[in-house]
Amino acid sequence: MKSRTVLLQWIGHSDLRAMAATLPSVKQRQLLDRIGGDASQAGDLGPTKTLLTTQDFDEVRLLSNYPQEWNQWYLKWLDVKSAVVIPVELLKPTDYVAIYRIADAELSKLRQRATWSDTQLCLHLSPGTPAMAAVWVLLGKTRYPAKFLETFAGKSWVTDIPFDLTIDVLPELLRDPDSHLQHLAAEGPQDVAGVEDIAGESRVLRDAVGRAKRAALRGVSILLLGESGTGKEMFAHAIHKASPRRDRPFVAINCAALSKTLLESSAIRVDFCIP
Repeated sequence: MKSRTVLLQWIGHSDLRAMAATLPSVKQRQLLDRIGGDASQAGDLGPTKTLLTTQDFDEVRLLSNYPQEWNQWYLKWLDVKSAVVIPVELLKPTDYVAIYRIADAELSKLRQRATWSDTQLCLHLSPGTPAMAAVWVLLGKTRYPAKFLETFAGKSWVTDIPFDLTIDVLPELLRDPDSHLQHLAAEGPQDVAGVEDIAGESRVLRDAVGRAKRAALRGVSILLLGESGTGKEMFAHAIHKASPRRDRPFVAINCAALSKTLLESSAIRVDFCIP
């Protein structure tokens, strides 16, 4: 039994509309003009406050891409001592790549805690966009095992997601990898953030861009193979720009100039190896 419960979720429009019903008219108009719609009916607490009034958590972490002033209004209205707002930059609430990076980064911080093994992670699916809920399910069923929660009409409950991605989905993908890669060919380099400088529209190049896009989301070492002049270093730079490490320096090392013994004894992590 996990001894400490940590709730992680987004703040959504429904939460702010519920709060708006309690705000002075000037603040209410300021908020609703930005997010659209009307203030909620009296008694509607919104998904987040509904959950926190029906269940207890040791820690509540609320991701928000709203103005900091609104975050403070919401925390005051929520009135839960264990709650903190984590401001993030998200321009499009339907951008799966950006949402994944934000959610994965926050979950990674939690997993690095010394108390992680004694933590029951809870993910709230109701607030936010469908893209946000989908990313929670993906991460909560794979890298960060979690309990899923939903709310509606003043009630909250645990939601059972009746599949295991590692058991039910991945074996099927591995049995038919060619069909799995077909959807990656739909985007050209100009459509993928970080890879815009790679020119070309051929099927082979689109497949390569798709693989690079998938690799960029993961913290793994990558081996790039190809003849001289085919653009291996350009792909390495593109993957770095599209990865969560894009704000850190890209250091190019000429491996051919280093001896085998020096490479074996080096403590430097090589993220990209370009033979």
